[in-house]
Amino acid sequence: MKLPKIVLIAGREWTIKLDPKDGGGSFDGTKNIITIGTKYEQDILPTFLHEIIEAMLAEGNYRYSIYANEPMQNFRFVFDHEDFDRIINELSGILKGVIR
Repeated sequence: MKLPKIVLIAGREWTIKLDPKDGGGSFDGTKNIITIGTKYEQDILPTFLHEIIEAMLAEGNYRYSIYANEPMQNFRFVFDHEDFDRIINELSGILKGVIR
């Protein structure tokens, strides 16, 4: 699977970095970097989708920490249908570079 090197999220360019040693993913909203582990081929697309959607939701202020003592462990996502339409439109633009 060929992933884009750059995606637009919230009007900003985010760099996609591939990590062959890892099987997971992460994003850094201060540096606009999304890291995708490529150790397990079958996990690349789900991990890519997970990270770009979570970055979109975090940037749109739709993501909230559930537990104060574990701020980076569990999140709740809250948005209405109009927000959902915006999220899907942004996701569609990103996927144009992946799906051919």
